[in-house]
Amino acid sequence: MYQLNLINKNLDKKQVIEISFLSLPLILFFSSGLINFYVIYIIFFSFFFFKIKIKSLQAEDKLLLLFFVSIIISSLINKYDKLNVIDTYYSITLLRFFFLYLFFRILFLKISSYLVCIFFCFCLFLSFFLSIDIFIQHILGYDLLGFESFNERYNGFFEHEAVAGSYIFKFLIFSICAIFLLKFLNKYYLNIIILAICISGILYSFDRSPYILSLVLLLCFFFFIKERRNFFLPTIIIICIIFFLSFQNYLPLKKRYQVLISQLTTNFEKTLIEKKININNRENPVTSKINIDQKKILFEDYGNIFYSSYLVIKKKLIIGHGHKNYLINCLKLDDQEFTRLTKTCSNHPHNIYLEILISGGVISAFFFLFFLIKIFNKLVKNLFVKKINFLFLIFLTVEFFPLKSSGSILSTFNGTIFFSSLGIIIGLISRKNLTFPKKFNSIS
Repeated sequence: MYQLNLINKNLDKKQVIEISFLSLPLILFFSSGLINFYVIYIIFFSFFFFKIKIKSLQAEDKLLLLFFVSIIISSLINKYDKLNVIDTYYSITLLRFFFLYLFFRILFLKISSYLVCIFFCFCLFLSFFLSIDIFIQHILGYDLLGFESFNERYNGFFEHEAVAGSYIFKFLIFSICAIFLLKFLNKYYLNIIILAICISGILYSFDRSPYILSLVLLLCFFFFIKERRNFFLPTIIIICIIFFLSFQNYLPLKKRYQVLISQLTTNFEKTLIEKKININNRENPVTSKINIDQKKILFEDYGNIFYSSYLVIKKKLIIGHGHKNYLINCLKLDDQEFTRLTKTCSNHPHNIYLEILISGGVISAFFFLFFLIKIFNKLVKNLFVKKINFLFLIFLTVEFFPLKSSGSILSTFNGTIFFSSLGIIIGLISRKNLTFPKKFNSIS
């Protein structure tokens, strides 16, 4: 009791909430149960701290709320598709992601620039530390906590969850901001080395999609941010050198990426063959014979999943199938519908937009797309007033690229990091000014 009184005396409610919010990057290292407990804790205390009225919600807040409500309604309509009807009512808990987004947006709209800097630095530190842990796991066979690789993936502190690469990538924009801000990192080569280690951590986690996206992100920064080209160019060169040396000399990594390269090569060759056959067929339509095996374009892994998602979406285009109903409906698909592909189903569609269309149909997609339009509109309005907005614009463009693969944004880990990060970014771009303390550098 004395300890509680002491805490209450030295920390007011505002400080407790701020510390709780800023601990997000650390909480994500723990189990889904603890993450959900953290989210409930944040929501519970935020309701008492933030005085929120419907009228005070911004347009994008209302659109995101309608997005979640539409998915919940779709889940209730499709409740008999599930083997256990009770699971359907779990979709109501999706609202936790909305409140998580909302409270992070409000907090980062109000908190001091100093605390914003502290959060950026915390993201950088944990990403760097996780990358080092992944390297140790490769060298020793186990990481600092004794966790070994799992299913030929190196997850570091995440043990059995193959999300280490996604974690570093999701916080990469904040880590880059921290590198620009920290004065003790003024040394040119130290900045480059730290960022290269973080992205190489994604490479050695064997999480291919976040690694490719991180390279795309750096290339975009290089082309569009002229004053930082002398930083991004050598970083990209070092990262590419590390990849090619690792690919040539480290067999586990080579095997992981060789599959991707062979798939891309095969798809390209198959496409050329099909075009050649079509040309020959037009020139001599009577005598030309098309080899079906040659004409078939090879889609592996995600291509098959995307196609099966498309077939599921067609069944209920307007209202969707509800939360976590993709696998059930995919398994129901007739094999004859896959005339050109192999039927492939998964726990989720591995694409943000396909997941939304399946979960809530065109209605949910409508709300989400207008939500994105509102965000990008805000970014563009103040693009040249706040230079940090330009970094966020590039990051969100890469993050929301329609054809990229992704984890489920409605799962515990991905949903928490996805919607909280959105809240942070929207909160920061909504500020009238973001002047960093003298202890830190300027991002411009």
